[in-house]
Amino acid sequence: CKYYIATIDYLQGDYRPALASFLELAEAEDYTFRASCRAADIYLKTKHYAQAAERCPAEGPSPAERAAMPASELTQMEAEPQRIRGEALFHLGRYAEAAGILERYAAQVESPSREALYALGTSYLECSAPMQAEQALGRALQGRTDDALAQSIYLKQGHACLALQEPQKARAAFEKAAALPHDAQVREEAAFNIALASHEDKNETYAARAAEWERFLQEYPESAYRSRATGYLAELYLNDFPAEEALGRLRATSEGDSSLLRAHQIVAARMGIAAVREKRPEALALLEESIRIGIDPETQTQALYWRGEAHYQ
Repeated sequence: CKYYIATIDYLQGDYRPALASFLELAEAEDYTFRASCRAADIYLKTKHYAQAAERCPAEGPSPAERAAMPASELTQMEAEPQRIRGEALFHLGRYAEAAGILERYAAQVESPSREALYALGTSYLECSAPMQAEQALGRALQGRTDDALAQSIYLKQGHACLALQEPQKARAAFEKAAALPHDAQVREEAAFNIALASHEDKNETYAARAAEWERFLQEYPESAYRSRATGYLAELYLNDFPAEEALGRLRATSEGDSSLLRAHQIVAARMGIAAVREKRPEALALLEESIRIGIDPETQTQALYWRGEAHYQ
C-alpha cells in the first residue's frame, strides 16, 4: 500500500513524499528494485543527475521481488535502469557511455521514451556520429511536432544534417525549431543556424546569404551569436559583394562592431587604392575614410602609403 501511494505521488509530480517512501522501501527485499528505480527517476526528473546514476539498481529484481511483481509492471520496469542511467550520464556530459546504455535500452523496449531517444541522438551527435544521431532524433518525435521537446529535436536534427553536409535538410529542421515558441534560447540558436545553413549553401546568392545574417542581427541585436554573425556577414562583404555595394551597406551597418568596421576599413582602402591608380578624384576621400577607422594595422599602413601617393600625384 505504501509503495502504490508513493507511486501515485510520483505520477502526480509530488516528488518529495514519493522519494522519502521509495528510499525507505528500497531497503525492503520485495521492493528493492522497483523502489530504487522510482527513486532514481525522481533524482533524474529533479536534475540531480549524479544521484540518479548512483541510485539506479545495477541488477534486476531478485527472484522474490520478481515473483511479487505484476507481469505488466515487471515488463515496464526491467528496462528502466538503463533509461535512467543513460539519461543521467547524458546530462552529466558522458556522451559515449550514455550512447552505449541508451542503445541497449532502445533495442530492449517496444516504445522507447522520447526523452531517452533525444538523449541518445544528441549523444551520437556529440560523439561525431551524425547519421545515427539523425535516425535516433527522428524516432524521438513519435508524431509530436509542436511541443518543447520537438523544438529541441528539430534543432539537433539541423546540426546533424549540417554535419552530414545536407544544408537544405538542415535549414528545414532549423526553420521548424525557430517556428515553435516554447524555448526562446532554442529559437535564437535555430535562427542563427538558418543563416549559417544558408551561408554554407553555395547555391545561394551572396545577397540572399547576407540577407539572412542581416535579418538575424535585426531580430536578435543582443544575441550571444552576434560576433559570429557579424563575422560571417563581414566575410561576405569582403569576398563576394561588389565593392561599391559592400561599402554602401557597411557605411549603414558597421558602427560599433569590430568585424564590420574592419571590413569597412578594408573595402574603403581597396576602393581608394584603385581610385589612385586610375587617377579618380574620390581617391583621397576613400583613403581618409579607411584611415579614420584604423582597426586593421596592415590596411592602415597601406591606406597611409597610398594617401601619400595620391597627394604626390
